[in-house]
Amino acid sequence: WLKRSRAPSPHSLSLGPGPPARSHPPMLRPGPPGGMERTAEVERLQEHGCSVLCLDCPEGMLFGIDYSAWTVGPRFMGVKLVPPGLHYVYSSGSGEDVGVSRTGFFLYMRPKDVAVFRWDPATEELVRPDNPDEEARYADGVRGFDFDANLGPYPLDLSSQ
Repeated sequence: WLKRSRAPSPHSLSLGPGPPARSHPPMLRPGPPGGMERTAEVERLQEHGCSVLCLDCPEGMLFGIDYSAWTVGPRFMGVKLVPPGLHYVYSSGSGEDVGVSRTGFFLYMRPKDVAVFRWDPATEELVRPDNPDEEARYADGVRGFDFDANLGPYPLDLSSQ
């Protein structure tokens, strides 16, 4: 579930227990009705969108992509329905977002790409897995909806920016 808390900037969302916040649609699940509003954009992103899978993220860390950031909850594993193209991904070991320990990188994604990262507690940053076979297995799991319940939707209002 996504819960929005008001913060000056960036927007703060967290995956955690409780009902979905009214200001942000619930996560999209394949098939059953009652998920995110099925607009033409959502339909297009279900077919051609990308995902960013983040493994081993500690609860309370900051994760951001483009102009949105989330303070993550215990179930957070990344973002789905990401439009193809260039994105800026950033993180910090603390949800306080003091900026001192924030790290980030640009990520170019083609249609249907899945980017896999793992939180490294020693360096407090997201890193690619060392094993390409492991990365491919995780990407296949995302494409097979194995992680869908733990992936928050990319904020569609950003896809036009």
